[in-house]
Amino acid sequence: MKRINLITPKRYFPVPLSLQKRIFTTLFLLLLAITSYRYYRLYTELKDTTTIVANLEADVTRLKQTLSEKRAIDEKAQYIEKEFADISADYNILKKNVIIKDIMAKLSDIVPESLWLTSIDFINEPEKKINVSGKSRDKDAIFSFLNNLSLIGKSVELTGMNREGENGSYSFQITLELL
Repeated sequence: MKRINLITPKRYFPVPLSLQKRIFTTLFLLLLAITSYRYYRLYTELKDTTTIVANLEADVTRLKQTLSEKRAIDEKAQYIEKEFADISADYNILKKNVIIKDIMAKLSDIVPESLWLTSIDFINEPEKKINVSGKSRDKDAIFSFLNNLSLIGKSVELTGMNREGENGSYSFQITLELL
């Protein structure tokens, strides 16, 4: 004998099937809308980010070009500064030679006949000084020369004077600052 069970088993979902389909469809559409919105938002963010990256790449390219131009300008500036330094050094030598030439011309005008110069040292830094050494037959010529030097310089100072022998000549050293 067979038994037939006429009692239906208990349902797991107490909601009718048509309502279950509506709930499932609504949830599916809601999840689809949320996912679509998230995808759209990510897509627009990606598009904005791509635009920003493209702009940054253009800026980097522009900066590289500007940097290379600046390097070229710096190299030219260094070359010009070097050339200017060479010209400046040449100018300083020329200026010093003109000063020495002027000093020699002035000294030739003020040296007495009985006096001769043995050395002239020109010191340009920190101040323009001249150390003059020479010899003379008499003291009066040395003092006359000392007075004449006050016309071309200041702080004229007789730093040394020696007589060489009994009736010999006098040797002297004089220091002066140029005006």
